[in-house]
Amino acid sequence: MTGATGVRGAESGGVVAGPGAAGVRGAESGGVVAGSGATGVRGAESGGVVAGSGAAGVRGAESGGVVAGSGAAGVRGAESGGVVAGSGAAGVTGTRPSSPIAARVEVVRPAAADDRGKVRAATAVTVGEDEAVFPGHYPGFPIFPGVCVIECVHLSGLRTPPPGAAGLELVAVESTRFLSPVFPGDRLEVDLVWTGGSGTWRCAAKVATERGAAAQVRLRFTAEEA
Repeated sequence: MTGATGVRGAESGGVVAGPGAAGVRGAESGGVVAGSGATGVRGAESGGVVAGSGAAGVRGAESGGVVAGSGAAGVRGAESGGVVAGSGAAGVTGTRPSSPIAARVEVVRPAAADDRGKVRAATAVTVGEDEAVFPGHYPGFPIFPGVCVIECVHLSGLRTPPPGAAGLELVAVESTRFLSPVFPGDRLEVDLVWTGGSGTWRCAAKVATERGAAAQVRLRFTAEEA
């Protein structure tokens, strides 16, 4: 072990190896954490494996989860048997689209053309008090970060694809405007308007809480045309 700082092995059979590791903790049972320059990496509770170079804030799954790859940031494995792998993955969860939030999207109105021909959809997202971002953003005064509001729009778009579009994939955040803070327990109402076609779609969303407008977000997606 070279230059290790605050490294702790596992209680039973855990292995922590690699130069320059900082704040690395092995798993409780058989967990393995390895690689160069790992920061704040924690193995899984049971048999989890976290490996790769430059991993930051990576956490293995509760049971048998595997997280691997180079440059992964904020990656968390699934609760049971989830596998997350790849290079440069950000905010990846094992069993749902890449996401740093736990909140689920409720489809209020699927995407459909209105009487003016615009393709509209609506969703709702309740921000739980147990979101992982709140303890640090900010201690004693939790605020839902703007990037998480954008993610709510992203997930809303995936849940309400425009008619004829399949396999939506986010390729750009074109614009954002945050108008008021979002707090734990808020219910976000997301109104989306889809424009485009032929493999490229834009989603213009307005996000509101019971206190009024919270954000305006414009995203660009690619899609397979059915």
